[in-house]
Amino acid sequence: MSDSPGPVVTRRRLRIELRRLRLGQALSIDDVATHAEWSTSKLARIENGQVGISKQDLTDLLAYYGVTDPDYTRELHQLARASRQRMWWSRYQKHLSASFLEFLGAEFDASVVCYYQPLIVPGLLQTKAYAQAINAATAFGEIPPDAMSARLEVRLRRQDELLRRRSGVRIIAILDEAVLHRPVGSSEVMREQFDRVIELAKQRIVELVVLPFSAGPHLGLLGAFTLLEYQEARDDDVVYLENPSGGLVLRDQAEVVEVYHRTIEKMINSGVGNNEAIGFVGTTKKQLFG
Repeated sequence: MSDSPGPVVTRRRLRIELRRLRLGQALSIDDVATHAEWSTSKLARIENGQVGISKQDLTDLLAYYGVTDPDYTRELHQLARASRQRMWWSRYQKHLSASFLEFLGAEFDASVVCYYQPLIVPGLLQTKAYAQAINAATAFGEIPPDAMSARLEVRLRRQDELLRRRSGVRIIAILDEAVLHRPVGSSEVMREQFDRVIELAKQRIVELVVLPFSAGPHLGLLGAFTLLEYQEARDDDVVYLENPSGGLVLRDQAEVVEVYHRTIEKMINSGVGNNEAIGFVGTTKKQLFG
């Protein structure tokens, strides 16, 4: 986890305050947009935490809301400034969907990151060769070489940030046994990938859980997802669902997110974890690839 929150979390904190101030004045989005001569979509995006807000726009908005407390004003401006900062993934934004960029920011600030995959090894655990093979096989349409290269670089940089540089992040990887049986690339690629998963679990960098076929059907069969949890109560947990169009970020939906919390709990209870999971992966590797 980073020492200070990134732009995604700070935008969410700021938008909560801005929405509270607007509602406190009994103003609608249309009222504010008309006064500021903005489009309603601009204010909606700011209040949804999708975009940052400029220093002047924030100053004008706070004046309209009647905010005079200098300490509170300073705090909001600090949040706005942090929400506009460029992060390591900013250089790749032209190659990535808006939802995936939002996911990267949310993942960067999380204190607990839980990946569930029914079909492939989660990106954070992939070797370079495995990632190259997956990217090529799952590319939707014709992808320019520079975009493919950027996607691979982003995946490897995420690994560097979360597995090596961040401190205090709990990473959980839940895999269906089908992940281990699906060949990706050559046998050598698969052996290398198995070894990487085992090593990360042995070093306790990642908490590994495997759902064996013997566990029967389970809730995870409905699809892959990532659950992101945060240390501070004011930062709501987030669920990310990846799909061919770029993915879906679920936030501010406490009841929906709670379903995913319960799903993870049930899958962990149904699976094998830690040393047993390491042994399971090792045995499967030997059976399939020698």
